[in-house]
Amino acid sequence: MTNTCFRLALLGTLACMANPASCDEVKVAFGDSLMPFVFPKTNSGVEVDIFRESLQFRQHTLRPVYVPLARVPLEFLHGRVDAAHRDGGLKFASTQYADVAVSYHDAIISLKQSNLNIRHPGDLENLSVYSFQGARATYPGWLESTGKLKRYAEVNRQIQQVKTLDIGRYDAIILDLNIYKYNEGLLSREYGHASKPVSIVYAGAPIDYRPVFRSARIRDDFNAGLQHLKATGRYQEIVDNYLKK
Repeated sequence: MTNTCFRLALLGTLACMANPASCDEVKVAFGDSLMPFVFPKTNSGVEVDIFRESLQFRQHTLRPVYVPLARVPLEFLHGRVDAAHRDGGLKFASTQYADVAVSYHDAIISLKQSNLNIRHPGDLENLSVYSFQGARATYPGWLESTGKLKRYAEVNRQIQQVKTLDIGRYDAIILDLNIYKYNEGLLSREYGHASKPVSIVYAGAPIDYRPVFRSARIRDDFNAGLQHLKATGRYQEIVDNYLKK
């Protein structure tokens, strides 16, 4: 635990002892296969750390709940969690949304040896594409006509996208570039296998994800903590700790 995180935790503990009613355990749904943004086994990652420290700023405790990405908004919709780290394409009341917590930059990735020139939606026609869960709703311009693709599927475990692309089972995959780099490196470290060179084209501009909260009070407390992390430089420290290794 960093000194900053330790100080926040200590201050939160003391404040909760003085006024227990002001402290909440906040159950937040996260996608369970988003490394390096979310590491379920260690309750860490870019997003998890940002949520934890933002909530600690006003003496709340994070309780992560890890589910497949497609289930994240459903856990919130059905009242099983207090917040969700993204809405998954569902639309909630505007007053439930917090400020932007994190951005993802999705890319369309193919093997260089395939010599595919993917620059426009029509370039995917007659190709097989393997995407993250919810990609069709996120990129309708690219994927609304999936019937024109040779094959299309969405998967929760994104390491499977990297594996299947490398062995040529799919022509292209769509996922956040940092998630691709992490999983490609993981396969290399664990199996000593160097992945084949790839071609990368971004699917669009980075997407800013705004969490949704059931409680306006906790949402406002989260926003205050998030603003504090950004103002002090702690936010960038968290991002760099995972993405610049």
